[in-house]
Amino acid sequence: MENTLPKIFSLVIPCYNNEKNIPELETEILRFYEKIKSEFRFELIVVDDFSSDKSFQLLRAWHQIAPYPVRLIRLIFNEGSHTAAYVGMKHAEGDVVAFMAADLQMNIDTLLQMLDKWKNGARLVLASRRTRQDSFMSKLMSNLFHWFIKQFVFKSAPQYGFDTVLFEKSLAEPLYGIKPQLTHFLYEFLYISPQFEEVAYDRLKRRKGKSQWTSTKKITLFMNTLVRFGILSVPKLKQVWLFVTSFLFIFSFIFVRLVEGSLFSFIFGIYLNICTLICFLSIIPVFRYDAYYLREFNRKSFFVIEDKIGF
Repeated sequence: MENTLPKIFSLVIPCYNNEKNIPELETEILRFYEKIKSEFRFELIVVDDFSSDKSFQLLRAWHQIAPYPVRLIRLIFNEGSHTAAYVGMKHAEGDVVAFMAADLQMNIDTLLQMLDKWKNGARLVLASRRTRQDSFMSKLMSNLFHWFIKQFVFKSAPQYGFDTVLFEKSLAEPLYGIKPQLTHFLYEFLYISPQFEEVAYDRLKRRKGKSQWTSTKKITLFMNTLVRFGILSVPKLKQVWLFVTSFLFIFSFIFVRLVEGSLFSFIFGIYLNICTLICFLSIIPVFRYDAYYLREFNRKSFFVIEDKIGF
């Protein structure tokens, strides 16, 4: 008998080295499916971001036994969770689409609350963090990042950031041409739709496995966000670094000459020279970022699919 349910719900999950979480994730998704199956046709799209563990083998087994469609995509390179989410969105057939991380730091009940918001007329729903069970340093860096975004980019953004979105598929059409590896993909939704609803939740501690969200990835994401939303351009960034370095060098040179002969001038002169050297060396990652951004911007195909199952 043909399925007459009017709406399709697509859940997109980026996955990278999450073999320890997949069995429990499978249980949680089944619980979600049981709650919505009378209202929606459901599809799960999992994008494996070139995992080096057994994640994709476990996902293939899940695909074979699930009572709902499990569609798998495996990328041929590790492109990052934002690109994986974008790829899944592009392949989603649903009228309603949501993202969810594979590490189970968001309870599935939060997703149900977001779906209720959509039923009440919201076209875009954010899962905004109320608290998070992370280390002090992780919370500090995250709060600083999202404070900066709220102050200088999106005034309406949640204070402590958000981890996922649920949206009508038609709403995301303006995003189909972007390059998600060069932006904060979730904030793109605030760019195209300033009107949204929120569901506040407590972000849980990662249950199993080690996070792949390294400091390098965090810094790159921060820089991409500044450049993408116009706060800073790469040429301006290089100009600022060169100006600061030149200023420190000239100031230290003049200072030592003006007050030479005292112990204070000697010690402070050494301090200024060290600062100048550090600032000069910091130009190296700036120029490296410039090369990275130029390469990624000019890349015609920013993701390559190695395998697709269930499509």
